[in-house]
Amino acid sequence: MYYHAAGRHVFEGSVWLRDVPGALASVATELARCGVNLVATSASSIPNTDLAEWAFFAEAKEGWAGIKKTQAALEGSPSVVKSLLKEGNKGFVVDNLHYPLRLSSGEPALIISRKTFRDMFDHLLTDFGSGGRVIIYNLGLASGMESYKHFSQVLGRESVGSRIPDLVSLYTANGWGRAERAGDLIGGSSVRPFRGALRLYDSFECTGAKTNAPNSDFIRGHIEGMILSLTGKRVKCSETKCISMGDEYCQFEAIEKSPS
Repeated sequence: MYYHAAGRHVFEGSVWLRDVPGALASVATELARCGVNLVATSASSIPNTDLAEWAFFAEAKEGWAGIKKTQAALEGSPSVVKSLLKEGNKGFVVDNLHYPLRLSSGEPALIISRKTFRDMFDHLLTDFGSGGRVIIYNLGLASGMESYKHFSQVLGRESVGSRIPDLVSLYTANGWGRAERAGDLIGGSSVRPFRGALRLYDSFECTGAKTNAPNSDFIRGHIEGMILSLTGKRVKCSETKCISMGDEYCQFEAIEKSPS
């Protein structure tokens, strides 16, 4: 989002490259020759093209060639299609070169801190009490169903059921906590009828909270939404351990409901 280094000359860059081996290395070399010290970078392919974008924050070091000469050096590289550089102000530069933000799938995304997400839930609980828990659960349920929809499109509906370990890893990839399967806790795991268990360390929903009862309404809903979409069957997801209650991790056990 931004980079701050008091008293230093800072800037950000966006470089569109031909997506070929060695392109990134050649451009990084050009920046080094210009006296640029990279402090944070990211790179990704641009969907539906043969290009990639490399974004960076940087500081000017002794002997820096200046913004115009640096820009000219980048554009002179055979690997570069276009480049943009933006200087900061008094050691502070905010990224506005990379909108809209996108996931690697090309889907538009936004950045929100874990604290902000957690504070939103806390306000719901303060304003609506037990009704807030229902709202948070339903948000998780809808999110889980949407997650399944997305990955069924990416992987194919018939393939999703065989990729449960990958789906579990998504909780880690999303920054929600460090996830691991624990299916043996409820006698193994299966897709039809569904049985499975998950442990989540450092859960964003529960770390730092102190409660007398399980606190993971959003993630519990998300698990149920994913499984409902995967199997077409309702499951009951119970949180049997919770960080907010003093446990080392949050533990979820999901079992398909018997037909009534």
